[in-house]
Amino acid sequence: GLLVYHNTFCTNTSFVSAANAHFRNNLFMSTNAQRPWSGTFLTGYSSMDYNGYSDLQKGFRWRQPSDPLYNNGDESELPWQEAEDLTGFRQATGWEKHGLSLDYSIFQNVTAPDPGERGKVYPKEGVDFRLIPGTDAIDAGVILPNINDGFKGEAPDLGVMEAGGEEIKYGRRK
Repeated sequence: GLLVYHNTFCTNTSFVSAANAHFRNNLFMSTNAQRPWSGTFLTGYSSMDYNGYSDLQKGFRWRQPSDPLYNNGDESELPWQEAEDLTGFRQATGWEKHGLSLDYSIFQNVTAPDPGERGKVYPKEGVDFRLIPGTDAIDAGVILPNINDGFKGEAPDLGVMEAGGEEIKYGRRK
C-alpha cells in the first residue's frame, strides 16, 4: 500500500499502478501534452481526495476494479476509464470531493516541464515551489494527524510547501 501525502508532482509522465493507495494534499501538475492523472489502482479500496490538479486539461484516465472489495492482480483485465475534467473524474469515481483544478500560477516560480523533453531533470536553482498568498491551494488540504500538525492558517495547504513555513532543505547537511 501507499500513503502519498503532501507532494508536488510537476511532470511529463503519469502514475503507473498501485494497490491500496491513498492520496491526500498533493499537487499533480502536468503539461498540455500529458494528463494530470493517469494510472491504475489494483484494489477497489484505494482513495483520492483533497488533491489539486493542473487545469491544462487533457482529461483523466484510470483503471480500477468495479467492486470496492476486489483486489485485481492483473491490471490488463481492468478497462480504461476516462473523464474530460476533474468534475467528470469525481462523478465517475466518487473521489476528489474536495479536489481542485489549479494552474502553475499558484507557485512563486515554477513552469510546466517542456513536453518535448520527456524525462529531463531540471536544475533546482531558480525554482520556487512556495505557494503565492491567496491562491486556492492554500488552506485547501485535510488535517492528517502526526503528519501536518504544524500547518499555518485554517487548514493544511496542498503540495510540499506550507505557505509561511520554513523552506525545505534538500541534500547534504553539515
